Amino acid sequence: MAKLVLEGEERQLFMAPVSFQRKGHIVPGATLVLTDRRVVRLTPSRDPRNPLAFLFGGPRMYLEQIRLEEYAGLEVVWDRKHESYFVLRSTGESYLHVAIEVIAPSPAAEWRERFDRWRRGEWPHGAAALPKATLRKKS
Repeated sequence: MAKLVLEGEERQLFMAPVSFQRKGHIVPGATLVLTDRRVVRLTPSRDPRNPLAFLFGGPRMYLEQIRLEEYAGLEVVWDRKHESYFVLRSTGESYLHVAIEVIAPSPAAEWRERFDRWRRGEWPHGAAALPKATLRKKS
């Protein structure tokens, strides 16, 4: 997993491996990081499954982020028993709007609860009560 450089006194609250969609394909290898100030998706610029990516220095990561004060909400695209696809949206308009698409290995309700508590400032004080995301094999 890629590592996020924290800003000043910023604290990391949660980190989970996720996937995302690129050109109609689901691509693994992204990391969703929640800090006390922002949510960040670190994404490989090349498909990590492509063996040629490693010939050219490995997959480079780029960052998409939404600051806590700019977070507008979570929109569920689809939700299955062990997997969900949702979009995190910012309050910005036009080219200032940020939409982070996430395909996560757990139901959307868990993620909505996690982000609602984060927005209300109930994290990190209630962090112990939140379940840790785990990867499950598809059956």
